[in-house]
Amino acid sequence: AGDVETALAHGWIAFRETALEATDARAEMLLNLADVVRQAGEHRAALGACLTALELTDTPRLRLPALGTAALAAAQLGEGKLLAFLVREVKRAAGRSGQPFENARALVEVADACATLGFPEAGELLQRAESLAQSGRFHEVSALAERVHR
Repeated sequence: AGDVETALAHGWIAFRETALEATDARAEMLLNLADVVRQAGEHRAALGACLTALELTDTPRLRLPALGTAALAAAQLGEGKLLAFLVREVKRAAGRSGQPFENARALVEVADACATLGFPEAGELLQRAESLAQSGRFHEVSALAERVHR
């Protein structure tokens, strides 16, 4: 409903009440919170949530979205060195994750981030994302890729 404050309050309560040893669940909650704050323009908070989620989990279906969202936030903050690191991490993770949707989504997000900062590899990353999206029929990712082309 667009109520960022309520979403954050409920998300934070859920995060705090989740057992410390439930690291994947906590990472996933942080990713949800990161998406909310990034969409609200709070890129530093989104980046912090993503980096914390990456510390909590080794699960590819969570790491790839964390890397993608972190890349988008880093680009908005003008953090070129961090973005370059995140691009390398996405390429490495996507090459061995076995998660085609998450791979495509992370690749399109880092392509978008690279385009924002004028990184030359944006086109190559976008092509990889589009190829995965087409072969997997991931229409959401195709729509995101189309937006990056504009």
